Amino acid sequence: MENNNINEVMKSLSELYAKKDYKKALEMLEQSSQLFDSGTYHYNLGTVHAKMGQFAVARFHYEKAIKDGYRSEALLNNLSYTKSKVSIDDLSNSDAPMDRVLDAGSIMPMTYFILLASMIFFIGNIWMYWNKSYRWWKLTILAILALSPIIFKVSFVDTKPLAIALKDAALFEGPSSIFEQKGEIKAGSKVRIGKINDKWIYIVSPQSLVGWTEKDKLGIY
Repeated sequence: MENNNINEVMKSLSELYAKKDYKKALEMLEQSSQLFDSGTYHYNLGTVHAKMGQFAVARFHYEKAIKDGYRSEALLNNLSYTKSKVSIDDLSNSDAPMDRVLDAGSIMPMTYFILLASMIFFIGNIWMYWNKSYRWWKLTILAILALSPIIFKVSFVDTKPLAIALKDAALFEGPSSIFEQKGEIKAGSKVRIGKINDKWIYIVSPQSLVGWTEKDKLGIY
C-alpha cells in the first residue's frame, strides 16, 4: 500500500535500514516518490543504493540530488565515500583543468557563485575607495568581473549535460557495436556527453573516455 505521509515514510525507511532490508526500502521509496521534491528523492535513492553496495547508481542519484538543489553535509560525505568505492577515470581526475573545473562547479550550488561575485565586488570597491580611484569605467569593469562567476555557472556549467556510468560499458569508435571497440568506461565514472541518439551516447570528455557507448549504460542528469 502506498504511503501518503512523508514522516511515516521516513520512519519506515529508518526501520528498514535498521533491519538491513534495503530492497524493501527501495520499493517503499519508489512507491512514495510523489511525496518528495526531486533533490530529496534522489538523495534518499542514493542512500539506499549505497547501502545495497550499488555505488555507481548511488553516485548518479547523489549528483542528481545536488543538481536539483538538495545539499547537506551528509550528502557531500556520502558522495565522497561513494566515489572512494568505485574505480574511476573521469572528470574529477582528468588531466584537463577545465574538466576538473566543470566537475567542481557541478557540485557547487549557485549560492557559492553569488557569494564569490559579492566578494569580488566588495573587495574591488574597497580597493578603489582606498586608492581614491572611483571612475565609471572602473565600476563597469568591476561589475563585469564580479558577475563572471555567476555567468560561468549559468552559461557553462549548468548547460553541460553530464552522466554517470551505471555499469561498466564498452566504448566504440561509432554509434554501433559494429565499430571498433576503443576502450571501456568503468561504472561510477562521471563524464560530459555530447551527441545523443535513440540508443547511443557520445562522450566528449575526459579525453581518456571519448567515444560512443550504449545510452542505457549511463545515468544522464
